[in-house]
Amino acid sequence: MTQKILLLLLCPFLLISCQDELKYDSTIRIAYQGRVTDAAGNPIANLPVGVYISKDEDANGLNYLFAYDHDMISYTTTDGNGDYKMFFPQPKNQDNIVLFINQDIPGIAVNESYSKLVITNLRTENLTDYKIDFGVTQLYEVANSTTLQIDFTNTSGQSLTKLNTIGKVSESVIDYNFNLPPVDGVNAYIMTNYNVGKDQTVTLKYQTRSGNEAGVQVVSNHEVQIPIGTEPVIYQLNY
Repeated sequence: MTQKILLLLLCPFLLISCQDELKYDSTIRIAYQGRVTDAAGNPIANLPVGVYISKDEDANGLNYLFAYDHDMISYTTTDGNGDYKMFFPQPKNQDNIVLFINQDIPGIAVNESYSKLVITNLRTENLTDYKIDFGVTQLYEVANSTTLQIDFTNTSGQSLTKLNTIGKVSESVIDYNFNLPPVDGVNAYIMTNYNVGKDQTVTLKYQTRSGNEAGVQVVSNHEVQIPIGTEPVIYQLNY
């Protein structure tokens, strides 16, 4: 497995962005590792995997793509067993840490035959012995897709703050710390249309927020199951 560890000393040449806002502890090294397979459990080799760290001017770490300072701090490809492992210095003042699987990474081609995954809202407190093992991640062949559309109706007056679709989803964004409220109370970006694998059940997790007269914010987490067959699905979510 070819691994490229991006040292801070090489920042002007290798990192996507380096505006001196993100700070790192060079004495502590973090490891992210896992395995990627297809839906049948067969390993997928040569997939790009990367760690993206961002600092958001508005302190909403979930909107990582719009952060004003961001580094692709480490990236690699899966080996013949589908395994990956990356090391990088521990960030000190980030708003978000993101794991990209089969996403656009400099110099490594995406495998367009398979689905893509982003795991966002990773935190240093998730580490065990300075490591996160993500276990087995299954991707599916996107040629075997149908569509899922989610329509929203607000029946409670609450705010919809987060939404995760878990299963065979073509371009999935998963909040690793879903049960926690959004950073500084700012809602995450909500997607409504998905390409999903046929003949499965998609788990829809969503988070709502309400306030009382005293200004106290109450966050609630919910989960529903959406059966997917071979035809497009429109799901009505009332919250």
